Amino acid sequence: MSTMDARRFKLVDMHCHLDRMCNAADVAREAAARGIGIFCATVTPQDAILAQKTFANCENVRVGVGLHPWWVANDRVLARAGTRGEASADNRISTGVDSDGALIAHGQTPARPNACGPADAPAHSVDAGTRIFTGTEGERPTNIASQSSTAGNLCSCTECTLDSVDAICRVANLAAASPYIGEVGLDFSPAHVQTRSMQLEAFERIVRTCAENPCGARVVSIHAVRAAREALDILERHALTRSATCVFHWFSGTSDDFLRLRRLGCCVSVNNRMLATRRGREYARQMPADRLLLETDAPGQFDAPYSASELEASLMRTLCALARLRGADEHELASRIAQASAGLLRL
Repeated sequence: MSTMDARRFKLVDMHCHLDRMCNAADVAREAAARGIGIFCATVTPQDAILAQKTFANCENVRVGVGLHPWWVANDRVLARAGTRGEASADNRISTGVDSDGALIAHGQTPARPNACGPADAPAHSVDAGTRIFTGTEGERPTNIASQSSTAGNLCSCTECTLDSVDAICRVANLAAASPYIGEVGLDFSPAHVQTRSMQLEAFERIVRTCAENPCGARVVSIHAVRAAREALDILERHALTRSATCVFHWFSGTSDDFLRLRRLGCCVSVNNRMLATRRGREYARQMPADRLLLETDAPGQFDAPYSASELEASLMRTLCALARLRGADEHELASRIAQASAGLLRL
């Protein structure tokens, strides 16, 4: 990648749920026009397949293969769908909103804001069903699925319901051939600790699969809430940091975890919510500049409209705060972070 190519992107959002914006394609195009690159973190393997199709022609978007820990033990990971493959209103997921459009609280079951769409859905926890693959019955998804020889295990039917084991197998199959993984990880906060064993099984399987199937310069975006030690144990056990760039999104572990993360060569992607805590600010100040990245974790409400201008504003607020914390020149820091991020995503 040439320096000129890297400078096409003045900002890169390294953790954004772009696919869960109901106007996602418009946001992607607007972001490209503004010089913003995006790592689209998905929460289920089905969402990853759909996002690959949606953003296939978006040069500024890279789609991660994900299985978010909140969704790991969800017995409706692939919701039953109508003939057009559209999820009903009461299968949508709503999350809380902060001033920057990020998820309201890392590791908490969020309060529900207004839903996007023609009907207002009843309140749901994060274990509600998620969006489905919208291909017609009998059609095999392309892109990620077609890259892997093991992807033949993927069901192409939009009428099936997967259990947790099926979801873990599916995400592992996709991950084996994908250079971009996320959102994956562990969440042992009170709202989600009851699924600890299934989360550990899923994350270990994904990490082991990635380690056994090196894929060039792979990037893995990791969620770790009250579980940083266990996440680092798994990364270290399979030596994934030797073959992939492991990025802890919105890191909130202990100081010992942070030192270990740095020693293993991991990166941290920072948003305004992380900088709202004293611990988060200190981690952002101490993180080596070449492993410090920006993120939004937007949108605040899944399947609601969003805009590239909101992404840009959130990223710029985080960048300005980081420059103040580190006593760095804002423009120099922006250039360094953007170039590093563009390099990771091969933008």
